Amino acid sequence: MTGWPPRRFGPDRGTTERATRGVVAQGGSAALIGLALCGFVVIASLVTADLGALAATRARAQTAADLAALAAVTPYPEMASPVLSGSPVNRAEAIARANGAQVIGCACAPLEATVGVRLRLPLAPFGAAVEVRAYRAGRAGRRSCAPARRPGLPCRDGPDGFPCA
Repeated sequence: MTGWPPRRFGPDRGTTERATRGVVAQGGSAALIGLALCGFVVIASLVTADLGALAATRARAQTAADLAALAAVTPYPEMASPVLSGSPVNRAEAIARANGAQVIGCACAPLEATVGVRLRLPLAPFGAAVEVRAYRAGRAGRRSCAPARRPGLPCRDGPDGFPCA
């Protein structure tokens, strides 16, 4: 066999015209396409996993901020919990730490607190760390709108129209 491109059929190839009619040499292009497709699937899987982990970490950070803000405005007696007794900042830090977060800011007043927390998330495949932050304000007591509502009707200025009595 001499020359390029190879002939599809003929006596020097040892095959008959009928058996090789329409056959073209591939040269490995399908293998390269398959390899590129596998690489794309792997990268898409890693990105999807990172986005899922990021959403879950965001939810964990928001939960930690919510609970820390509520703990900061909720007074605890010394006998009930020695961990949660003390200043509002100490209570917020204890609750955030219990949820795996770190307090980055706490503006605490006797009846209102704003707490910020952060969580670190290592991303795949190289382990680059991303910091997720969440903030929440908490108030002590219940909002009352008793003069503005009639029995059985939702509160006009309450959150999401829920009754607040």
